[in-house]
Amino acid sequence: MRHIHENIIKILLIFVCLLPLSSFQGKTPTRQFLIVKLERSMSIDELLRKYLLNEYDCNVQQFLKLNNISSRKSPLSKNGVYNLPVWVYDFNGKSIRSSVNITDLDVAKMIQSYNTDLLKNGNRKQTYQENNLLLVPYHALTCPKSRSKESSSPQEPEFVEGSEKVRGIATKTYAIFGRKYQDVPIVDKKLKGKIFYVEGGHGGPDPGAMTKVSGRSLCEDEYAYDVSLRIARELIMHSAIVYIITRDNNDGIRDGDFLMCDSDERTYPDQRIPLAHKPRLTQRSDAINEIYEKHRKQGITDQRLIVIHVDSRGKAQQTDTFLYYQNGNESSLKIAKRMQQTLETKYARYRDYKGTLTTRDLHMLRECKPNTVYVELGNLRNEFDRKRLMIKNNRQAIASWLAEGFMK
Repeated sequence: MRHIHENIIKILLIFVCLLPLSSFQGKTPTRQFLIVKLERSMSIDELLRKYLLNEYDCNVQQFLKLNNISSRKSPLSKNGVYNLPVWVYDFNGKSIRSSVNITDLDVAKMIQSYNTDLLKNGNRKQTYQENNLLLVPYHALTCPKSRSKESSSPQEPEFVEGSEKVRGIATKTYAIFGRKYQDVPIVDKKLKGKIFYVEGGHGGPDPGAMTKVSGRSLCEDEYAYDVSLRIARELIMHSAIVYIITRDNNDGIRDGDFLMCDSDERTYPDQRIPLAHKPRLTQRSDAINEIYEKHRKQGITDQRLIVIHVDSRGKAQQTDTFLYYQNGNESSLKIAKRMQQTLETKYARYRDYKGTLTTRDLHMLRECKPNTVYVELGNLRNEFDRKRLMIKNNRQAIASWLAEGFMK
């Protein structure tokens, strides 16, 4: 029996790539619930969101029932094994309706779209026609018209636990910031309901610009990501809803000078980052635009994106933080000007600010629908710029300054 179970796991790994271990439960091979083993702790909503199940209340209730969990706010533990409200059917090679034994064409189309969407976001490696395994979400057969009430209003994509007060100050927990910084104090509500996107450049198989200090590699994407997280945290402190597009769930905000290079970053919500340049950028702009359209339909038109990079020029060329705005977008230009004015004011305490503000034909400026500002933090190859980026207090300062100008 043990060998049979191991063979089932191996078969599932062919088509489910989100988590390292997947298997089915049940006696019949034609309809069985999917089981997942988590690589890290996460919330119930986060797990259901990965499998595109969070918009239906019946999925949530079925998940709680399958796993004997009393509350939707209960955290899920690392290495925990959980049943998902997703059935797996054997696809008979003819049609979805005959495979699932249904007659409703609309329901069959819903199931087909669900499998296609999982393939697009990287949660399937093969189509159901290729491996003859059809994923059927619980809601498709039980409550196709009952969407969650929460899906009609803006949600906090990173929020993982209930609110609490620390020393009289309301806080919320966001695990993506790491253990030291995950508890975020909510200082006011001036950005409540506002939508922000924070995108750290490169990541995954592409580290961006690289240099070496004392024999150790420094990678652009790690420093851009650290500053991105710090910006996101600043915005959340004012009650903003923030989407972190490039994400590394095991790094968080780091205080060291040397940020270790790795390649395990993903694109929101949990997509594997392609190696090729154009598909990588298209994946990110598509993810942003999809969320943008969802919130636009809710009536939220003022949505903002900040893209963070570290420039790579000749070693002798020192550069202050400089900005690009979207060509022809007056809102983007106004936001960028306010950010530059904030930088000038902050820099004036120490020295003159010499950063520039221009437009440029870049994919993330051209293809992203939110009002976008593209930021280069400095020149990674220049010793002066590199030293100021390596110091955590400097990274925090520039993040705070950029966030202040970005949210005005």
